[in-house]
Amino acid sequence: MSSGQFIKYQTTNISAKRSASQIQALCKQYGARKIEARYVDNEIESIRFILDTKRGPIPILVRAPTEPVYQVFRKNRPAGNRKGQRAQAHRVAWRHMRDLTEQRLLAAKINVEDPAEAFMAHIEQEPGVTTGQLMLEQVEARGGFENVLQLPLGA
Repeated sequence: MSSGQFIKYQTTNISAKRSASQIQALCKQYGARKIEARYVDNEIESIRFILDTKRGPIPILVRAPTEPVYQVFRKNRPAGNRKGQRAQAHRVAWRHMRDLTEQRLLAAKINVEDPAEAFMAHIEQEPGVTTGQLMLEQVEARGGFENVLQLPLGA
């Protein structure tokens, strides 16, 4: 993929399962508990875990959004093998989630961010539904961030 938008790990051969396994190991290393991976059609779909904080336990749900990465691949190489591009996008998305999860866990451990802040978008509010999803639904329902945020944009 020499033209178009660059994506870190775009040529990775590391499987999504391996990235997910590394996320689970990181969660254990940083003290998370009840770590579980969910698979659909033998592909990793999500990872759940509990972070204990001074305010109580926080349920976290991590997913890797394959579709946006796939769309970049399609834009960069429209004549490419779609099935191969989708599989590669899945690997790339999980590799990125591995990095992001590690950075969030580290930030929480060294108190750069509160664990709730670090994982706010990924806090599971009800089975399969995160704070980030609920927030975006509200934004869409109200016609955009300017109709949700209390501060004027550009303030």
